[in-house]
Order: sequence, then C-alpha cells, then structure tokens
Amino acid sequence: MGWKKFCNKIKHTGEASRTIKILKGNTIIGNCTLKTNNNSYTNGPKDTLELLLNKHFPSLLDEEMEPPVTHDPNNDAKFINYITIPIMREAIFSFKKYKSPGADGIFPVLLQEGFEIIADYLLDIYKNSVINNIIPNNWTNSRVVFIPKPGKFAYTSPKDFRPLSLTSFLLKGLEKIILWYIEENFLSSNLHDNLFAYRQKKSTETALHAVVHKLETSLLKKECSILVCLDIDSAFSMATPHSMVNELKKNWL
Repeated sequence: MGWKKFCNKIKHTGEASRTIKILKGNTIIGNCTLKTNNNSYTNGPKDTLELLLNKHFPSLLDEEMEPPVTHDPNNDAKFINYITIPIMREAIFSFKKYKSPGADGIFPVLLQEGFEIIADYLLDIYKNSVINNIIPNNWTNSRVVFIPKPGKFAYTSPKDFRPLSLTSFLLKGLEKIILWYIEENFLSSNLHDNLFAYRQKKSTETALHAVVHKLETSLLKKECSILVCLDIDSAFSMATPHSMVNELKKNWL
C-alpha cells in the first residue's frame, strides 16, 4: 500500500527516472574489457579507458590550425558591458545546487551561497578572460564519466557507452553568459524553425512531435509519406571545431 502511494506521487519524468535507476541498479554484467576495432579485447581498465577516450574524444593534433580570429572592437566592448553582476547571478543560480562538479570539486551551491563575496572577483576574471582570450587552466580540466546506454543487451563496445563531461561551474557560468549574448544578438531571428537542438522551449520531444504531426496529417489526407532517418556515427565526437567554424563562415559571413 505504501509503495502504491509513493508511485502515485510521481508526477515528473525526472522522478520516474530516478526510481527506475534505483530498481534497476547500475551494475553492468562483465568486467572492464571491451572489443577493439581489430576484434581483439583490451587488457584491463587502462586499455579500456584509452579505447573509450580514442573513440569519444578523437585526437585533434593533426587538425589544421585555425588562423587567429579578428575581433570587432565595437562588438567586443558591447559584450564586455553585457557581463554584469546581475547577469552573472542569473547564470550561477540557474544551476541545480548539487549537480556533480568538475575536476575542481566545486558544487553550484558553494558559488550560490558565497556569490555576494566572490561576485566582484568573478566579474574581473570573466571580463579579463574574454578580453585576453584566455581560459584559466584549472577551468579547462574535465572529469569524464562513461555511462552505459540503456537498452543494450551487452556492453562490449565503446559505442555502448556515452561520455558525460563534468566541467567547472565557474566556466559553465561564463559559457552560459556567452550563449545568452549570442542568442539575443545574433541567433534569435536567424535560426531555421526546424532546428531544435540547444534552443529554449525546444527539445527532442518537439522535434518528434513535428515529424509525427506531418505523418498524421498525411494519413488524414490519405496521402503517401516517406520518412528517411539518417544516423551519423559519432557525429558530435567527429565534428571538429575547425570544421564547424568553417561551416559557420560559409553560412553567416
């Protein structure tokens, strides 16, 4: 009876997800051995981690160096003025208090509770970081956790896991401010309606609804519809910053 009452109180997908994880557990059958590209197997945790890193974080050492970016002084000054204590507070307090921290071990709640003390110092760091195009070294360290993808029958390949990169919330705060500035000044009126990724009030569900709606409309009109799905293997891992910058230049400049 108590279990039934508990389940009836679950109203959000997040709560349901946590309950499923508790019941299912996080144990993966097997050990730290994964299959390599030549059908052999890794020898222990170190080899397995190297295989996962090479798969999900391919080396960019051979990538052609991007030429220095030219800056517009007017735009630079406008963005520097955009970084204020109120906008910093909004960014820092947008994080859930106890989300897993990066390599620095700083939880969002620490920044939020001490915000009034660190605000002026953080403002100087953010502005100087943007002016000099330099990210503090400690902020560039990430803690990566490889999470097993749900619904797999076996976990023997690097593709059966997805990486979760935990970076510093100090860096995430600056990233969020930059994102807001770009959205407000450049993207809000220029993005295609069918672009659903990384946009407020749009999600995977929104994209699926758009497709299903077209198919249902076609059925109601007794029309024929063809749905073509394209799955790009390791798209995010293989898309390098250099290639993305080049595509942006071709479409926006």
